[in-house]
Formats: sequence, structure tokens, C-alpha cells
Amino acid sequence: MQVIPNLFIGECINLDMVLLNGKIKLVEKPGSYKDRYSVISYVNWVISFFDQELLKESSDYDDWEELMKVTQVW
Repeated sequence: MQVIPNLFIGECINLDMVLLNGKIKLVEKPGSYKDRYSVISYVNWVISFFDQELLKESSDYDDWEELMKVTQVW
């Protein structure tokens, strides 16, 4: 479906950027919205957060030792 990406790109093009306290703030032009941009940005943040949390997890056992136990020939 080609309509959704076109609407998203058009919405992003219609946003104005303002530098505020060293950060970029996106401002809507009159009659336009930033709903699609906001949703995509938030989903990207959530996925990045969970990705970082998953990378922090460590297993309780050594994978190499488990592999050696399974593949050991008697």
C-alpha cells in the first residue's frame, strides 16, 4: 500500500524545526499535524529501549559448556 508512506513523508516535510535549548523541536504548520511522525518516533524509542534491555540479559550457564556436553562422543 503506497498511500501510507506518502502520507508519512508529506507530514514530515510539512513540519518546521526550531532549535530550543540545544534541542530540535518539531512544530506543526497551521493546518498540518505530526501524528504519524510522533507514533513512528515513539515506536522506535520503545523498540530501542527493549533492545538495550535484552542485550543486558545474561544467561546463568555457559553456552559453550552446554554445547560440549551435548556433542561429547563416548
